[in-house]
Amino acid sequence: MSDDSTKRVREAVDAIYRSESRRVFATLIRLLGDFDLAEEALHDAFRAALEQWPRDGVPTNPRAWLVSAGRFKAIDGIRRRAVRATGFALEAALYLPGAPAWG
Repeated sequence: MSDDSTKRVREAVDAIYRSESRRVFATLIRLLGDFDLAEEALHDAFRAALEQWPRDGVPTNPRAWLVSAGRFKAIDGIRRRAVRATGFALEAALYLPGAPAWG
């Protein structure tokens, strides 16, 4: 993609951020039920837009795209943390007194 079209997409993302970010944020809070998680998801969605829109073009409904991207990014983060926590719990259980010997 040319520098000119990349610049146009960046300007579009900036304009969309100014006009839609509060609505996207409010929707993410409602969907995710957590202010901090919604804020992180909002920033992840705009970062994804900056990466994908120059390549794929600005979607017809950017607000819906951002809400979906933010929601999916948040769900992915929740899953990663859950897997990590489960792994830590299993590893810690191996070192508890009376834990079965493996191997």
